[in-house]
Amino acid sequence: MAEDDYLILPSPFDVAPGRVLLREPRDADPTVLEARLRAGTYEHPFVVDDGEHLTLYLGSIELIQTVMDKNDPQALMPGYSQAMMMFLLFNPQPRDILMVGLGGGALLKACRAQLPRARIEAVDVDPAVLGWRTLFQLPLDDARLAVSVGDGGVFVAAHRGEVDVLMIDAFDETGFAPSLDRHEFVAHAHAALSARGLMVTNLAGPGAAYGEFLMAIREVFDDQLLVVPVRDDGNHVLLAFKDPSMRPVWHRVQRMAAALEARTKLALGRFVDDAQRIGWRRLPDTLWQAD
Repeated sequence: MAEDDYLILPSPFDVAPGRVLLREPRDADPTVLEARLRAGTYEHPFVVDDGEHLTLYLGSIELIQTVMDKNDPQALMPGYSQAMMMFLLFNPQPRDILMVGLGGGALLKACRAQLPRARIEAVDVDPAVLGWRTLFQLPLDDARLAVSVGDGGVFVAAHRGEVDVLMIDAFDETGFAPSLDRHEFVAHAHAALSARGLMVTNLAGPGAAYGEFLMAIREVFDDQLLVVPVRDDGNHVLLAFKDPSMRPVWHRVQRMAAALEARTKLALGRFVDDAQRIGWRRLPDTLWQAD
C-alpha cells in the first residue's frame, strides 16, 4: 500500500512530532480525528512518521508497538525486540517459529533475515494491524511464511510438539493480552513446543496484568526459565524451556552472543549479563513491580 493510500495529518503530539498516518477515508473529518488522537480515544492503530522512523501505536500515544528505521527497515531497534532474539543463543537453527502478536513485524523480519530456512507462522488478533504490513515492508506469504488474523490461544492450541520457538508479543489497549494470562494458554504453549523448544515472551506494564501467566509458567515449565530486564524501555523478556535438563552454560552463551554480535546488529551480550546476574529459574522483584 502506497503512502497515498493513507490519510495524513500533522502530528498533534509534542512527544512525537512529524506526520500521523491513519487508515481512514479521505473525507473523514481531520478535526474530529485529531481530537480523538489527543484524548487517547482513537481505537485503531496509527503511525507517526518523524522523517527518520515509523512508529506504530496501538490507538494511544502511550502504546508503542513497533519502531522502524526508514533507512534500515530490517534492523531491530534497541530494546526488548533485540532481547527477544536471545533464543538464538539456545537454539541457533530452529526449523519452526510461531509468533503471537505481529505489530509492525520487526521480529518477523529479523527472524527471516537470520533464519532464511525456518518456517514462520504469525498471528495477530487485530485485522487492522495487518493493514500496515506493506508500509513496514513485511515480506509476502510464501512456502516458509504465513501471516494470519486470529486468536493467539486458539492458534497455539492447534499445534502440538513441532514448534521450536514460540514468540509472544501480544498486547491490547490495556497491556498484556488478557486472553493469554491463563493457565490454559501456558499449558497449550508447552504442548506446542518440540522437545527442546522454548517460549520467549515480552512482558510490559503492571505485573498484575500477567500474574497468572507467570505462575503458570513456573508450574507448567517447572521453573525452567530465564528473565531478562530491558533497561531501554522497562520491559522484561522471559524465556521458558521445555527441556527439563536445560541449564545455561554461561561462558558458552556469552561466546555465542559475542559471535552473533560480530556478524549482525544484535547486541545480546548485555542481556546475557543481566540474565546471569538475576540467575537461572528466578523471577526478579522488578518484574512484579513493573508499571
